Amino acid sequence: MRYANYPGRGSVLTAALGVGFVVGISPGVASADAPTADSVESTSSNPTPGVGSAVMSPRPTPAGGPMPLNGGYDLNWALDRQTYSGAPAPGLPFASRVSFETTCDASACVAHSSLVAQGVPFDFRWTGAHWRSVQHFRWACEGELSPATVSYTLTPNPNGTLSGERTAAVDGPGCGTPRFPGVFVSPVTGAPA
Repeated sequence: MRYANYPGRGSVLTAALGVGFVVGISPGVASADAPTADSVESTSSNPTPGVGSAVMSPRPTPAGGPMPLNGGYDLNWALDRQTYSGAPAPGLPFASRVSFETTCDASACVAHSSLVAQGVPFDFRWTGAHWRSVQHFRWACEGELSPATVSYTLTPNPNGTLSGERTAAVDGPGCGTPRFPGVFVSPVTGAPA
């Protein structure tokens, strides 16, 4: 993928588009372990490019705008390094392909993703330093459900990869023994697919 600036016309993305994937998390419940994929679909949007690369229409970005997230990324959740309220709470690491499409207007940039929880996709907003998404839903702790706020932070690296974390702030009755509210934190990394 390559971005080119044209005076007076913003940035133009030039890329050969490939295959994107839709990934889902089991509806109604998330947990500290790997989510269950209830919807893995393949969608193809592979236009026939002419000579050179396909050129998409320009999308404006705010001054100092982000590195747009477009196309597929292989995300890795390092649950083997997960913590709960600062104490180790390891799970099984997992990976999944997630597709993104960034749109910008004069006020904000949003990276729409195929990562879904309870039927609602995680849409990431540019904060000025990283992409951030927040959702509220029920979290499974040892067979019990608790309300939780789940957030993702993804920071673009100069080499095109992503680094960040998933945080789940679990409310009462919470997790662990005794069952107190707490916060799960697990590293997340990504690379263009």
